[in-house]
Amino acid sequence: MIDLILIRERWRSSVENTRAFPTVDIGSEHNLVLAKFRIKFKIGKKAPKRKKRNLQKLSDPSTKHVFQLELRNRFASLEDELDLSAESADTLLHHSNSISSSTAADILGNLRRKKKPWISEATLDFTDKCREARKMAFQNPSHR
Repeated sequence: MIDLILIRERWRSSVENTRAFPTVDIGSEHNLVLAKFRIKFKIGKKAPKRKKRNLQKLSDPSTKHVFQLELRNRFASLEDELDLSAESADTLLHHSNSISSSTAADILGNLRRKKKPWISEATLDFTDKCREARKMAFQNPSHR
């Protein structure tokens, strides 16, 4: 009786070693077969993170006015360039999204993430106290 492991041809190069153990008693006429595989999975590409705009700048009335004026001017130039009745809705949506995002990038800028310190001041103070206590213990062995 021949015992085997069946795999698709696509995975044939992944098989590193196979071995049959005819002396192992498993209570059957079949032989125990062992195979060693090497499989590498590809990691899928992640979509790039969208940059967040600094919308806090819109709370300033002068920046808000400049943003609205620039947005109006860009949409007016879009109306002059394109025949709005002849364009499809998808094309108009794409143009309006690109105008809005480019205006926001120019006027508002990107939001910068505030990085938190990786260790707090309380933890640093505690480690300093522990270090001082350790120094005192080594300097005065009788206080251990």
